[in-house]
Amino acid sequence: FEPEDNTHIVLQGPVVPQREAEIIQFPKALAAEVATIKAVWPRLDAVTFSGLSGSVTKFEANIAAIECLRKLESEKRQATTEDREVLNRYTGWGGIPQAFNDDQKEPSWVARAERLKALLSEDEFQSAEASTPNAHYTALEVIEATWRMVERLGFKGGRIIEPSAGAGYFLGAMPQEIAQKSTVTAIELDQLSARILKTLYGDFGVNVIQSGFEAAKLPDEFYDLAISNVPFGNYQVPELRNVPYANFLIHDYFFAKAMEVVRPGGLVVFITSSGTLDKCDDKVRQYLGSKANLVAAVRLPNTAFKRIANTEVTTDILVLQKPLEGRSSKKGWMETIVLPETSPIYGESKEYWRHQQISCNQYFSDKPQWVIGKLALTENVYQKSTGCIFEGDLESALAEKVSMLPEGIYAAIREVEKTKVVLRLEYNAQGRPGFRVIDGKVYETNDGLEASQFIAPQKTLERIAGM
Repeated sequence: FEPEDNTHIVLQGPVVPQREAEIIQFPKALAAEVATIKAVWPRLDAVTFSGLSGSVTKFEANIAAIECLRKLESEKRQATTEDREVLNRYTGWGGIPQAFNDDQKEPSWVARAERLKALLSEDEFQSAEASTPNAHYTALEVIEATWRMVERLGFKGGRIIEPSAGAGYFLGAMPQEIAQKSTVTAIELDQLSARILKTLYGDFGVNVIQSGFEAAKLPDEFYDLAISNVPFGNYQVPELRNVPYANFLIHDYFFAKAMEVVRPGGLVVFITSSGTLDKCDDKVRQYLGSKANLVAAVRLPNTAFKRIANTEVTTDILVLQKPLEGRSSKKGWMETIVLPETSPIYGESKEYWRHQQISCNQYFSDKPQWVIGKLALTENVYQKSTGCIFEGDLESALAEKVSMLPEGIYAAIREVEKTKVVLRLEYNAQGRPGFRVIDGKVYETNDGLEASQFIAPQKTLERIAGM
C-alpha cells in the first residue's frame, strides 16, 4: 500500500464464504506498523552450547559445522533446524591454535591437525589459521546482557552493523522485537565463519560482507547501532587511508571506524580489551572523546569468556553515543590513575607482594559500582597487568549493571526530526531561502522569516557551516 492510500488493510485467512470469513480491519496507522514486522531467524539458545567445555569437544563441533556447511552449499538448500543447531556450535579457532600445528608432542592433536588440514582448502586453512589470535567467541549470557543494555537505552530497531560477526552470536541473541524492525549488516573476515554466517542469516535479509572492517565499503553516518565483541590484540589493521586512527591497535581501531559509520545520536556498544580504557597513553581516548560521549563502561571478570573461548582476559563493555550536535564531553574517562587501596574494588594480589600499585581508568575509581569483582594484579603471557577477579554469579551481576543504565536516551531519527527547533527571524535584505548558522547550529530558511533546524549527518552540517 502507498502512504497516501486511505483504504483499510484487510487481513484474512483462506477463502471461505463471506458470512463465515473472519475479517479483521486495521486502522491505517496500525496497518503501517504491522507492515514493518518481518520474519526473523530462530533465536540462539544457551542449550545449543551445552557440553562445549573442552578443546577436543570444540574441535569436533567445529569439524561437524564445517562438514554441515559443505553439505548445504553442495545441495544448495536452506539449513533445517537440525542444521542450524550444528552450525551454531561453531566457536572458531581462537581457543584451540593447536589445531593448526602438526609438529607438536601430543599425538592426538597431531592427528586432529592433519584431519583439519585435509578437510579445508588451502585458502580456507590460511584464513582459519589467521583467525586464531582473535577469534574468541562471546559467552551468550554476556551478549544477552549487552542487548538488554541497548533496549534499556531506548533502541527498538533500525540500521544495525556488526563489524566482527564471527558465526553470528550477536545476531542470534538479538531480541526478536528488535530484529523484526531492523536491517542488519554483518562483517566477518574469516571465510568459513562468513559462510556459516550467511547460511544462518542471509536468507532472513542480513547483508553479510566477507571482509575486514577496514576494507568494507560502508556509508558514512548511516547506522543507528554498532554492536560487537571486537577483535583485540597488540597489532594494527592494514588501513590504507590517511585517517587519524590508522595506527590504532585493532580493538581501538574498531571504535574509531564505527564513529564514521554511525549517525549522530546513534550508539556504539562494543566489548573490548581493558587496554582501551586503561592504557597510559590517552591518545585513543582523546580521539574517541572528541567524537562521542561515554554513556557507561562495565568491567567484566577475567573468566567471562573462559568456558566458550578458552581464554582469561580482562574486558569491558563500553557504551558510547555520538552526540546530535557534534559536541561531546571528555570528563572522567581520559586519565589512567593508581587505584587507592581504600577503594572498594581494590583486590590484593595473591601471586605477588601485597600492596602492589594497581592502575585503571579514572572512571572505575570514581564509579566502582560498574566493576564486576575486584581489581588485582594478574599475569598474562606478556607481563603483569590489572585483572578483574570475581567469584559470584555473572548473570545476576550483569542484570544489576543493566538496571543502572539511563533509560530512553537513544533517539530514533524520526524522533530527532520531531524535536527540531524552528526560529522566527526578523526580515532582512539577505533573507532569501538557504542556510544560516545560528548559535553554532545549521538552520534552513524559507523566505527569511523562518528558520528550521537542519537535520543531517554531522559531516554534511560541517560542510554547510564551512560555506
